[in-house]
Amino acid sequence: MTLLLREPSIWNARLRTAEFAFTRRHVYIVEGASVQVLPLDESLGITLEEPAGRVGNIYLRQNDKMRAVIHTAFRRVKVHYDSSALDTSAPFQGFLQIEHAAAVCRMLEECRKLAGKS
Repeated sequence: MTLLLREPSIWNARLRTAEFAFTRRHVYIVEGASVQVLPLDESLGITLEEPAGRVGNIYLRQNDKMRAVIHTAFRRVKVHYDSSALDTSAPFQGFLQIEHAAAVCRMLEECRKLAGKS
């Protein structure tokens, strides 16, 4: 019960120490000493979650073959598979709680398209 009550403050502390950046070819998510580098190409899935206001989330995931395998195995049944399902202790999988998330998402998608052309 006490963990449940402390979880929002733990989450906010993680967000305060996280940094997010991207170049034309890579996305960087830094949490303390942990650095994730994702290639910004057609294999990167980008999803925008923009609640009311300027602050939103951009979820990033590497597309993998498991989704296609599950779709082939269960043709008539729609199966939702997300290999990057998170628990609260897992590394961040996106740009979380950032301002102007829609504009950042458009820039990420533009860079992804440019990387696909080169």
